[in-house]
Amino acid sequence: MIQRIQTLFLLFAAVLDILLVALPLPFAKSEQAIQASGLFADAQYDVFDQPAMLALFALGGLLALVAIFLFKKRPVQIKLTLFSFIATFIGFALAVLLVLQDGTLTGGSTVQIDDKPGAFFPLLSLLMLLLALRFIRKDEKLVRSMDRLR
Repeated sequence: MIQRIQTLFLLFAAVLDILLVALPLPFAKSEQAIQASGLFADAQYDVFDQPAMLALFALGGLLALVAIFLFKKRPVQIKLTLFSFIATFIGFALAVLLVLQDGTLTGGSTVQIDDKPGAFFPLLSLLMLLLALRFIRKDEKLVRSMDRLR
C-alpha cells in the first residue's frame, strides 16, 4: 500500500484538504476588518466563511483518504480520486468566485488584502490528485498488459 507512489500523492492531497478544514488557515487576510465585506468582516477569508466550501474540501480530503485503502480495486480507486479532484476543484472555484464577487477588491477600498498559504493548499491538492490519477492509471495499464500475457 505505501510502496506505491500514488499512495503518497493521495495522502498528501488528503492532508492538505483536511488541514484546510481542521485549521483556520486563511486564504487571504486584510489589514483590518472590512464591515462592508461579507468575507473580510473578520479581516480574514477562510473555508469557515462558506459552509459549501467547508463541505467540499472535507469531502475531497475524505475521498482521497478512502482511495488510499482501495489499492486492490484500482477502477474504484480511480473513480474516488476523480471525485475527490472534482470536489476540491469546485471548492477552489467557489473560493475564487466568492472573492471576485465580494467587491472589496474592486470597490475602491484602500485596505490591502494579502494572499496567505491557505490559498495555495487547494492548488497543491489538485496537483497531487492529478499525479495520483496518472500513476493509478499507469498501474492499471500494467496489470491489464500482464493479464493479456497469461
